[in-house]
Amino acid sequence: MAIMFSDIVGYTSMMQENEDMARTVRQRCEAVVSDTVREYAGEPVQLYGDGVLSVFSSAIQAAECAREIQRRVGDVPDALLRIGIHVGDVIYEAGSVVGDAVNVASRIQGVAPPGGVCVSDKVYDEIKNQPGLEAASLGLHTLKNVKRPVEVFALTSEGLAVPKPAQPRILRAILVDDEELARKVLREFLAKHGEVEIVRECANGFEAVKAITEMSPDLVFLDIQMPKLNGFEVLELIEKRPTVIFTTAFDEFALKAFEVHAVDYLLKPFSQERLDEALRHVEGMSATLDSTQVHSLVTTARGQILPAERILVREGSKVHIVRTDDIDFIEARDDYAAIRTGGKELLKQTTLSTLEEELDPRRFVRIHRSFILNIDRLAKVELYAKDSRIAILNDGARLQVSRAGYARLKELM
Repeated sequence: MAIMFSDIVGYTSMMQENEDMARTVRQRCEAVVSDTVREYAGEPVQLYGDGVLSVFSSAIQAAECAREIQRRVGDVPDALLRIGIHVGDVIYEAGSVVGDAVNVASRIQGVAPPGGVCVSDKVYDEIKNQPGLEAASLGLHTLKNVKRPVEVFALTSEGLAVPKPAQPRILRAILVDDEELARKVLREFLAKHGEVEIVRECANGFEAVKAITEMSPDLVFLDIQMPKLNGFEVLELIEKRPTVIFTTAFDEFALKAFEVHAVDYLLKPFSQERLDEALRHVEGMSATLDSTQVHSLVTTARGQILPAERILVREGSKVHIVRTDDIDFIEARDDYAAIRTGGKELLKQTTLSTLEEELDPRRFVRIHRSFILNIDRLAKVELYAKDSRIAILNDGARLQVSRAGYARLKELM
């Protein structure tokens, strides 16, 4: 089914200036559209104020009809139409037509210039070999309430308005991978994409954090398995996060974590075609990650791989890498977690629950709503009052233990 939306340009302003003239223009346009649609074996099924929704059994009929409508409307004074066409399934419901295809057609109509006809990629596939229905690509468009980006084409028949194709946005990219060969493969594949400019290459996570912070790239190809800092840790240390495409050798099971979180990934070894697909995905969506998404992504993926072996704490421009083996306990402090290690205290802006999910449950236990304890540091537990206990650590530190926390602690002792 082909769906066509036609809409009068500037009708609201016309109504404000001269209601009688606006109604006359609308009535004449509706008559032209309805009559022409029927001539081309279509059906005008619904009016939307100053617009008309029509359906056809063929995309070719719809495109030929739209071209003829624009030719005829040219004879109506003060009238300019935008027309959009898409193909897909529709549902007839209570005298109207609904469905995702209807929404796409209406959004494509909004892309068309006054006096022009725009069609979706699906329509173009059906009309591209038809004489008189030549079209030019306007590039990918992200349409409101439409999940995938849609390539939009403008009919270029004589008399139709045709906008200039949108210039591709240049994406400034940083490549992060500790293997030179992996970066070389990316360089070669990206050479075919003029819209991507490689502005920096990084061989480790520390270089990546510095480069991303300084250069604010649009796109980062980020390896996950790297020494010093892995890809997850790089994301944790960046405040303004760009669009990220992970490059990884993780298996498909672990990668299910990423699919939930608006980021794409390239499973090594990947092909030119897979890279092209990832870039199309990025081009049509906003894949920037906020802090909540990053924590969710990191903890989900780590939960499928291994518990965290280290925790990063950023203190101004300095980064502390704390081995989990060296942690004595962690205390909740409002929006921070105070990590006690070797007699020192480091504040990390995160929740105790987030850290609890990352740490090895065989060694770290939530003994109280405010404390996570490394059981290797536990010297003894003393009864403090009825149903209240105190954990005494090897260094003499004393931590409260709740009833539920004591039950969890006993399971590990």
